[in-house]
Amino acid sequence: MNILIEAAQTLEKAAAVIEEQGWCQEMLQATTGEVCVFGSILVAEGFSTDEQEEIKWEDNDASSLHKSIIDALIREIYPKGAPKSGAAFHRAGLISSNWNDRDGQTAYNVTTTMRSAAQRLYKEGTP
Repeated sequence: MNILIEAAQTLEKAAAVIEEQGWCQEMLQATTGEVCVFGSILVAEGFSTDEQEEIKWEDNDASSLHKSIIDALIREIYPKGAPKSGAAFHRAGLISSNWNDRDGQTAYNVTTTMRSAAQRLYKEGTP
């Protein structure tokens, strides 16, 4: 399967996870089941949020799937360009700490952004 299509499908599933379980900030998963943006991606991939140490988001260790997801979300969140950094870990932080966890953020905005990123990936991944 094309990695961009797989990333799009994962983002769509992750948005659905947030809608089903609820959304949270400042943690992968709340004790009552709500998940943040990255928690929802883990659940969509079939992982438990307890397995977070198994998942590598850093640039050199991240899977192609996770790199594609991070790139797509960054492009949606920062359409004029993300703050400069070569490290995917820092870029992942821009998504979690600077975006998911910011004051005034909503579950609706998070899921809408995830689905917009997925739509872009579908277009890019379709020949």
